[in-house]
Amino acid sequence: MIQCTSTPITNKKTTLAGLPVGSRTQGNITFGQLSLIDPETNLVMRANHPTIQELMKKLEPGQEMPGFRMSDNAVTDLRTGELTTLMWVEAV
Repeated sequence: MIQCTSTPITNKKTTLAGLPVGSRTQGNITFGQLSLIDPETNLVMRANHPTIQELMKKLEPGQEMPGFRMSDNAVTDLRTGELTTLMWVEAV
C-alpha cells in the first residue's frame, strides 16, 4: 500500500529548547491508502512486489498522482471492524 495525503505536507524549521527541529504544518489534510492489485494475479501488491518497489523509487513525497483521487470510503480496521480516519485512494 502507498500512503497518500489530500494535499502535500510541508515542514517548518524552528527551534525547541534552543535546538533546531522541523515540524510538519498540517492544515486540513486527509490521509489515504492506495492499494494496488497485480493485474496478472489479481492479488494485492505487497511492499516487496517489484511494481511497488519501482514506484517507491519514482514517486517523490508531495508528488501528485494524476488519475487517482481520495475517495469518500473510509478504511476499516481489520482487527476491530471500526472505520478509521484513513480514506481509500482510487483510480478515477
